[in-house]
Amino acid sequence: MSCQALGEAIVEATAGDGQGNHALAQAQALKDVLTTLGEQGPGDITSSGQRLTGVPADAKGYSLSVPPTESARALGVLDGIADSVTRDLDEQEAQKWRAAVLGGLDAGRASEEGLAATWLDSLSSAPEAQRYERLRTQGADMTRLWTERRSMDEPARQGLLAKVERSALAAYREVKA
Repeated sequence: MSCQALGEAIVEATAGDGQGNHALAQAQALKDVLTTLGEQGPGDITSSGQRLTGVPADAKGYSLSVPPTESARALGVLDGIADSVTRDLDEQEAQKWRAAVLGGLDAGRASEEGLAATWLDSLSSAPEAQRYERLRTQGADMTRLWTERRSMDEPARQGLLAKVERSALAAYREVKA
C-alpha cells in the first residue's frame, strides 16, 4: 500500500461527521493506527526513508520530487486527522492521546536506520513540550536531511523543500476541511 493510500484509508476510518465532530471510537482508531506504526518501526518513516534513499543520484524533475512530496502528503493527512481528532477531546484526553503517539514512535526507534533514525533522534532531543508539534514538520525535516546527504545545490534544495511543505500543508487542510 502506498503512503497516500494508507493516509486515505486512515481518513476513511477516522474521519468525523464533516462538522468537526468525532466519535470516541474514531479517536481511538487513529491512536491505534499511529501507535501501531510506531511499534512497527514506524511504517511511514521507514517507507519514506527507503523511498528517498532509492532515488538515483542523477534524478531530476519528477523523479527527484515525487518521493518526498508523496511522503509529505501522507504525513500531512495524518497530521490533519490527528488535529481533528484531538480538537474534539478534552485537554486531558488530548494530552494522553498525543503522549501515546509519541510513545509509539519512541518504541520503534531502536529498529530504525538512516534518515528515519536521524529524524527520530532529532525528535527525541527536542524539548518535550515541542515534540508533538515537531511531527507536523516530519516530511520537510526528513527531506532536508536527505537533500543535505545528497549535497544538493541550495536553489534546488529550497525548491524541493517548498514543494514538500506545500504538499504536506495541502493534505493537512484537505482533511481538516
